[in-house]
Amino acid sequence: MQEIKEHCTTLRDKFLISLLYETGLRIGQVLGLHHEDILSWDNEIIVRYRNNNINKACSKSRDEQIVHVSHELMELYADYIVNECSNIQSDFVFVVLQAQNRGQPYTYSATQDLFNRLSKKIGAHITPHLFRH
Repeated sequence: MQEIKEHCTTLRDKFLISLLYETGLRIGQVLGLHHEDILSWDNEIIVRYRNNNINKACSKSRDEQIVHVSHELMELYADYIVNECSNIQSDFVFVVLQAQNRGQPYTYSATQDLFNRLSKKIGAHITPHLFRH
């Protein structure tokens, strides 16, 4: 895990990897998160079913789920928001940080590209689903 996080070039990517690792959430659940779902003061994340996300990400279950997370993960979230999202207006937690799509929700294909890049850097094939086990 440490090696994977060391090869992340953004706080967004470190937060994404750390969130997947710590919670075991599905990638659709993570990409569908909105800022209102993160209760940083309680170290909780609410996973909600939304079938209208513009990035097509959603939870498989229609049941709301509360996930308890570490204080360190919430600190990483805060660092990401302050340092990389301060000028971005989006309800989505995970967004594109550069280019003309800045502020758009992160997509499944962008996540796949990230995991392909990280796999090459560490010399082992990794996927978002790997963190569920």
